Amino acid sequence: MPAVKSGVSAVETEIQSLVYVAYLVVPGIVRVKPKETNSQKNKDELAVKILAYLEKNYKENPSLQKISEDLNYSVPHICRTFRRAYNAPVVNYLLKLTIDEALKLIEQNAMSFREISDELGFDGVAYFSRIFKQYTGTTPSAYRKFAIYSHLLNSKYLPYNFEL
Repeated sequence: MPAVKSGVSAVETEIQSLVYVAYLVVPGIVRVKPKETNSQKNKDELAVKILAYLEKNYKENPSLQKISEDLNYSVPHICRTFRRAYNAPVVNYLLKLTIDEALKLIEQNAMSFREISDELGFDGVAYFSRIFKQYTGTTPSAYRKFAIYSHLLNSKYLPYNFEL
């Protein structure tokens, strides 16, 4: 964590910690990359189909059963194929897509956390906050503060005498 100088206000300290989180934690959200080698081409094709399905339908929060019915494969086969191809469980990738969308919605600052959690299919704000913190390392409210602050810093209307 960045060093805090004496005389620095609590707000500046919080801003410094949010900037620290942004640089170290937020870019490190789960990235799904295919493994270099895969033995069977048809499993690669199925993995790509699963990935495309998830990216198209993640807002509906599909269950593994729904995914398997829509793609006409068994749940274990879908889970096994996806994990072998992308080295991550289907459910984790689905949550990653959802949290990525939550990050965008929070940055827009147009919706409350309840509205965001409802839109993304979470059972409640507390569950949304817990999953958000698990994946990003920060709470939704802290991320919103950071987003507002970073938009302010990037604004052309920032006062000339503004100091950190």
